[in-house]
Amino acid sequence: MRVAFFSPLPPAKSGIADYSAAVLEHLNKSIEVETFSAKPAAFDPSRYDICVYQLGNNPYHDFVYEAALNHPGVVVMHEANLHHLVADVTINRNDWDGYVREVGCNHGPEAQEFAEQYVRTRKRAPDYSLSMMRTVLARSRGAIVHSDAVGTELRAQGFEGPIGRILHGAWTTPADRRGTPRRTSWPTGTRRPARTSSRPSRFLYRTCACAPPAFSSGSSIASAENRRRSGLRWWAIRAPLDF
Repeated sequence: MRVAFFSPLPPAKSGIADYSAAVLEHLNKSIEVETFSAKPAAFDPSRYDICVYQLGNNPYHDFVYEAALNHPGVVVMHEANLHHLVADVTINRNDWDGYVREVGCNHGPEAQEFAEQYVRTRKRAPDYSLSMMRTVLARSRGAIVHSDAVGTELRAQGFEGPIGRILHGAWTTPADRRGTPRRTSWPTGTRRPARTSSRPSRFLYRTCACAPPAFSSGSSIASAENRRRSGLRWWAIRAPLDF
């Protein structure tokens, strides 16, 4: 079996790049994989049994998104929203017609009218709650998700193709039979998380994400006041994006 694998790879500032590096380390042992970490000068899908596209909601996946539209295959949906990615391949390229059209195709005439009257004229920001997945899903032969929640959302967006669920892995430090932690061998090319320490009586919640300015990861947990009362320490580490 021969697979075309589209994904950003390290040192791209995307967690999916690290994920793909870990996946490829195992895939390469069992099947023939050709990896594309940037837009190829030429691509012939007939040379492969299947094309796999790792899709994330940030500009590092623009070439993946475009390839998935041009050469249908299996999309790996790491989340149930692609609006920031679609905005990057349209608005950030000054293709307002394309953005407004995509909003209409994905979410209907009312959403399209909002985009035309308010977003295009810069009166309001895009409504990033609109997931903007239907265009690429309509072109895909299958999808892979990491959770039932994302799979359910794909069905809600009208996707009728096969969906596979692969639980997202995590690198942990294994222990030997005596309970002594052993050194973990990290996948080639990935970045090992920095060591942190905190008092055992407190939780440390750290968010490391590639997110645009409109995204607030603070909404993912309790309010600042609740965090203060509970003694919860929270860090947000974000790579700023220009849209």
